[in-house]
Amino acid sequence: MSAVQNPIISEFPSEQDAATYDAWLRQKVQASLANAASPASKRFTSDDVARKVAATIEAENAKRRLA
Repeated sequence: MSAVQNPIISEFPSEQDAATYDAWLRQKVQASLANAASPASKRFTSDDVARKVAATIEAENAKRRLA
């Protein structure tokens, strides 16, 4: 049985839960880094992202104006 964690210090109920989450998160980060390093990964400039966000916000605002 794992020791109970202090909820002020850890959001996990036990050390085992914290270790399991840590291992899962590290695996996800490694997979993301490997994917980002792949030449096949799609790349976006910050300007591309800003245009997409602005268009999304404008579309949502237009929907609300029509509602």
